[in-house]
Amino acid sequence: MAETTTIQTTKAARDRLRKLAAERGLTMGELIEELAGATPTAEELEARAQRAKADLETTLGVTVTADDEAAGRALWDRIAAHQGGGQRGAAA
Repeated sequence: MAETTTIQTTKAARDRLRKLAAERGLTMGELIEELAGATPTAEELEARAQRAKADLETTLGVTVTADDEAAGRALWDRIAAHQGGGQRGAAA
């Protein structure tokens, strides 16, 4: 069995996690592991962006500029705002 720890959160968050876990047939610990594993870190997002830029250049001959990246971030921010998600991080 893997080593475990305690995470402190609000009762509302705990109750929501419990409900989500039950709906998926998981324990709360399994749900948290699933969510953590599915959510990329800023470093992982940056690595993904760099791979995408390299692929665009290699396969299509397209070089992504800093202006292109800024425009892309602005677009993602507008999409997130319409979905009620606020702004995304800089490594989008």
